[in-house]
Amino acid sequence: MEIKILLGGSRDITSQYEEWITEAMTAEVSCCHDQTHLMATLKLNAPDLLILDLTDAGFIQDRVLPRTRQARPELPIFVTSSSKAVEDAVNAFHQGATDYMSFPVDRTNLIGKIRQILDENEGIQNPGTKTNPERSNYDGNLSEDLLFGTSDNMQKLREITLKIKDTDLPILITGESGTGKEMVVKFIWHNSSRRDMPFVKVNCAAIPAELLESELFGYEKGAFTGAYRRNPGKFEAANGGIIFLDEISEIPYSLQSKLLHVLQDGKFSTLGSNQRVDVDVRVIAATNRDLEAAVAEKEFRGDLYFRLNVVNLHVPPLRERSGHIPALAAYFLKKYSELYRVPILNLDEEMLARLTAHSWPGNIRELENIIRRATVLGGERFIDEELASHPPGDAARPEPLTFVNSAEESPQPEAVLSLREIAKRASLKAERDAIEKVLEITRWNRKRAAGMLNISYKTLLSKIKETGLGNA
Repeated sequence: MEIKILLGGSRDITSQYEEWITEAMTAEVSCCHDQTHLMATLKLNAPDLLILDLTDAGFIQDRVLPRTRQARPELPIFVTSSSKAVEDAVNAFHQGATDYMSFPVDRTNLIGKIRQILDENEGIQNPGTKTNPERSNYDGNLSEDLLFGTSDNMQKLREITLKIKDTDLPILITGESGTGKEMVVKFIWHNSSRRDMPFVKVNCAAIPAELLESELFGYEKGAFTGAYRRNPGKFEAANGGIIFLDEISEIPYSLQSKLLHVLQDGKFSTLGSNQRVDVDVRVIAATNRDLEAAVAEKEFRGDLYFRLNVVNLHVPPLRERSGHIPALAAYFLKKYSELYRVPILNLDEEMLARLTAHSWPGNIRELENIIRRATVLGGERFIDEELASHPPGDAARPEPLTFVNSAEESPQPEAVLSLREIAKRASLKAERDAIEKVLEITRWNRKRAAGMLNISYKTLLSKIKETGLGNA
């Protein structure tokens, strides 16, 4: 079933957003260019996400956000704006925005934020709604066997999760970034007695500290300027199910005592009220930091740490389960060949051995990024270059593809070229090869090629001209 996304804003901005979205994902996108049309559309249809740009004078933040939130209380609202004032962002959150981004907004940031919001809201569902046990952070196709692999440390992790899945014990999941901590949380949810109840994820590092309390525990009408209605927080949304507090180490110290009380007795009060709210929620938290050290440094409450750490699950880094790498690589190769509609890359035994020997400082996320880029840009040769540029122990991450603005020089004997000229010529050739490869994949659909290369359509046309591809 296609995701439904509603865009509100000026024609120029919504058409640009629509182009980026339809190139990157399968979605039904509709646009409203004034507030009246937007409200009428929301009354008739319930999209999965509203993206609201407040740059246009026809969309006044103090009017449109409260009215939209009142019309669709559960709708995720992603706001973009030309304003860089912090108070505007804070007001937007108070008035009902789920997320906020100031200009400039580019394709990568927009699509990344959309995927994040949809992923975080996919489990906020009505009690009794059946969930898909195969759904995961990797588009729902990462099976249990692929998640845990065959290594002893991951099999031990699976055994422990199955033992504690139906208890109400709090869980603290630790591990480096990119190891798959969220997927382990979802595995527990899908296999627990709470699987038909809500799953609510909160990224504690992504929400401004001054807004996190109202986001977690909600607020009453009139609690602050812009609070036009009662707004339940994430704990109420998760009642009966599981709340996943990602990056728990980033929660403000001043808020940690309130979280401790919820863990102790399942009660809290919303902002603007003295009445206690009772919830039945299982709390699972995750971090990539050393919380014991944070406790010693007075950055994290010791009593909260011990309350969360009743069960500790450690997800090992990919380098400690290297036998898992070929299966993961095969999965990502299949996924991205289907996504970009290109032939699947076949990696020989030597390349698989190199992948297995790599240290993967970015873990599964780094492996996925390299496979994704290789699928678009040219196979084993590209993977070779990526691995060579990040030798074992190097914590660098693959950067987005960038291009240099230089014209190709007339041929000179290699012997008299400076090192800078040699590098320049190699860079130009790599640029031309990359663009040519993507144009072949898209059958010279320049619009789609620009999206795959993560550059604007205008920039691509300029590069085609500079590299002489237009005359080929």
